[in-house]
Amino acid sequence: MPVTPKISIIVPIYKVEKYLRQCIDSILSQTFKDFELILVDDGSPDNCPSICDEYASQDCRIKVLHQPNSGLGKAYNNGIATARGEYIGLVESDDWIEPNMYEKLYREAVCAQADLVKCDFWKYNSFQSPSDEAYYQNLRIELSEMAPEGTALTIDKCPLLLIRHPSIWAALYHKSLLKKIHFVESASAAYQDFSFGMETLCRAKRLRVIYDRLLHYRSEPLQNSSNTQTGPRLLEIGKQIVYAQKQLSSLPVFPVIEDVFYFHAAATAIHFFCRIDAPYRKDFISILHPAFAPLLKLPPSAFRLFSPRQKALSLAFARGDEKAVFSLLYDTQEIRFFGLPLYRRQKNPYERRIYLFSLSVYRKTRMPFCAQYYFLGLPIWKKYQKN
Repeated sequence: MPVTPKISIIVPIYKVEKYLRQCIDSILSQTFKDFELILVDDGSPDNCPSICDEYASQDCRIKVLHQPNSGLGKAYNNGIATARGEYIGLVESDDWIEPNMYEKLYREAVCAQADLVKCDFWKYNSFQSPSDEAYYQNLRIELSEMAPEGTALTIDKCPLLLIRHPSIWAALYHKSLLKKIHFVESASAAYQDFSFGMETLCRAKRLRVIYDRLLHYRSEPLQNSSNTQTGPRLLEIGKQIVYAQKQLSSLPVFPVIEDVFYFHAAATAIHFFCRIDAPYRKDFISILHPAFAPLLKLPPSAFRLFSPRQKALSLAFARGDEKAVFSLLYDTQEIRFFGLPLYRRQKNPYERRIYLFSLSVYRKTRMPFCAQYYFLGLPIWKKYQKN
């Protein structure tokens, strides 16, 4: 009977042939050796399945799961269900980790008998110089008093972790913590870690934070991620927010972290509403309405983190008021002739759009920075630049 590993590391894989070997090699190079590596091939149409099988044939610690394309949530859930380790790590297949990442995380977890240990990470973009930068430059300064390094705590002592440290992969989880926590499964969903990340923080009875940057999170314009989507897939993000609100509101700690949760949810909703294509905006607000409706009954103190504009937008989401959301977000200039639109320019902090006769002719987004031209409403040219 095989010996149970101390850590199970799960990597969901889909269309990352360019980056996969770097990711796997960084895991196999860990100074901590007592782990199993579970590669979950989510029906990837490129050479990823054969790369996974190649590595598995060379290292007995590697197990490969091949599944029909079902989405990130299903891949993570299958990997967690298969995991035998006492602790579980999650790594995205286009990222890579420092050689001592799991040695440090495991040592901290055992020392503190922690359900969850979080570390800091680098944000990597090869279009920028330098390529690596701190994800949140002031993380240690802002959180160190509430979450001192080496101290075990619970989320009510440091609610800002929900927004300042949202990653699910710069972490190590005790397997028992994940018994009641699951990823939402949808083949077309984006941002499926929204609820998981907050729920693990809120359910952890002993949480530890270290400020070493031990993972390189790849965030580049050409990635096939939620940052490049503009169509109906983004409606799933609204569903993720609704699901997260439902899960967290049932926990005893929710009254303490409620304002932080809604701040995070509002920032997410605003960001993706600005990017979703016009035909889906009404549906986006309709989906969000149930999650934001409780804001209408909260006292002013619940909005302490919000700017006046964010508060107004959140309350507009809560009312399901599409016109109010749009007018608060967009500065619009329009020229009409006998009531018919000839020219319209719209801008907000996230993007610029220009229309002629109601057809899109130009669009520039902030994340990733992308200039795009259209002909008869169809995209014909696109250029990415560094953020």
